[in-house]
Amino acid sequence: MEVLIGSYVYIGYGTIIQGGSKRATTIGDHVKIDSLCYIGHDSIISDRVCIAGGSTLAGWVEIGEDSFIGLGTTVKPKVKIGKRTMIGMGSVVTKDIPDGVIAYGNPCRVVRENRWYPPNSRHVYPNQP
Repeated sequence: MEVLIGSYVYIGYGTIIQGGSKRATTIGDHVKIDSLCYIGHDSIISDRVCIAGGSTLAGWVEIGEDSFIGLGTTVKPKVKIGKRTMIGMGSVVTKDIPDGVIAYGNPCRVVRENRWYPPNSRHVYPNQP
């Protein structure tokens, strides 16, 4: 299959993005994937996601908009990470992580709510303070 890459995407040195097997591996707009990362087949990375160096995403991983994946994180196959979610460095994500949280550890656990909102996002997140 193929790899679909959106607009204004940065892909660092030595990063591998594997083509999809049943659907296209998709990278959204304004995404930054740092050096030495691996993006597995059939994964979907939504808009405005940042993936720090040395991270590994197995096949069928989905990451929601405005999320951050910390340095050296490993994500198990078929895991979904929600919108506005931050995963701490060195985490091993073995199960789905909901929207709007900060999570880290091995195994990765939700620690608290993420109170950060992207700039100019009131129309997207109307309940923000």
